[in-house]
Amino acid sequence: MRDSGVTLCVTLTDYDQTLGTFDASIPQAILATSASRRRHAEAVAEWCRTYDVAGIDLDWEALKRSQRRRFTAFVRQLARVLHEDGRFLAVDVVPKTYEPGGWSTPQAQDWEALGRIADQVA
Repeated sequence: MRDSGVTLCVTLTDYDQTLGTFDASIPQAILATSASRRRHAEAVAEWCRTYDVAGIDLDWEALKRSQRRRFTAFVRQLARVLHEDGRFLAVDVVPKTYEPGGWSTPQAQDWEALGRIADQVA
């Protein structure tokens, strides 16, 4: 694919194939502390270096409204380490018609902040 000029990115998701659903325990563990956010961001960046991918598409759908600030902090940390390597970060967001949104997952996503941090929000 690289030889054809295709940009390779990887989707980082909280979907658990064994459960067949998005798993709230995944973001809960990663977002728990500043240290866990930093460790995960660094591990993702290292994985990108190892496999030489252009960037990450972050698609977490089991977020809780109480994780809003921690999710934004994680996205900021992940963007920083990816950008240091010249890689990009796309963040998938849940549709909403007003801020902060009508239910838990959209309320966990601060669109204004994410738009300033990520290279793409979709």
